[in-house]
Amino acid sequence: MSSIYSTEAFSNSWNLFSGSLANPNRNAAKLLYATGGSGAQAASDFLRQTNNLRSVNPASFEQFLRGSISGFGVDAREAAQDGYIPNDPLLSYQWAAYIPGVIDRHEYIMAITTPSIRYDQQPRFISGKVHHYAGFMSVDDVSMTIYTEVSGMAPSTMAHWVREIRSRDGLYNLPSQYKKTIVVVLLDQADRIVAEFRYEGAWPSSWSSYNLQFGQASYLVTETTLSVDDVSFAVVGLDEFN
Repeated sequence: MSSIYSTEAFSNSWNLFSGSLANPNRNAAKLLYATGGSGAQAASDFLRQTNNLRSVNPASFEQFLRGSISGFGVDAREAAQDGYIPNDPLLSYQWAAYIPGVIDRHEYIMAITTPSIRYDQQPRFISGKVHHYAGFMSVDDVSMTIYTEVSGMAPSTMAHWVREIRSRDGLYNLPSQYKKTIVVVLLDQADRIVAEFRYEGAWPSSWSSYNLQFGQASYLVTETTLSVDDVSFAVVGLDEFN
């Protein structure tokens, strides 16, 4: 899982940025770098859009700069004066997932969602008005896509997991046999683990069909929907990490 962000890319973008502005703002450059694209491309796009603004209307240039980092809730002047620099953002492609005892190599899981969590609202009429309290908690299903290679590992794995739920003779097995734990870790740009999701009690509630046809070449992927009982989340250095 290589990152598009690198020390070299940031160095190139900073050199381009500082060499083109008369009064470069180092903090703003770093914030800009964190908001999008690879380092050199981000700086190039920024300069292309701001050179005209600076020459025509300095106030518009400052407004643009403030807007470019407003997503962080940071004032451009505060960033310059206080030296505040937020951490790099987590990226949607920097992750790894595996299912102990089912899929032990993270390379095979191409995509996976995190389940939504909801609480029912239980109304109670107290002291002349309605109060709402937490009721039953529900965890939504998870969608997962598995890389399907010529060895047939993905469909074989799914077939085995499905058979752990119900045997060919129609007998259902115990939940302890077919319910698994899915581990999803989030990574930083250096591929270090920063957080972890655990989906407890996961099992395949559906296994999507394969679209087989002549005349059109496409990759086969194994897609499944998983029922999940509970989900936990932990951040390295902040929460207890198992």
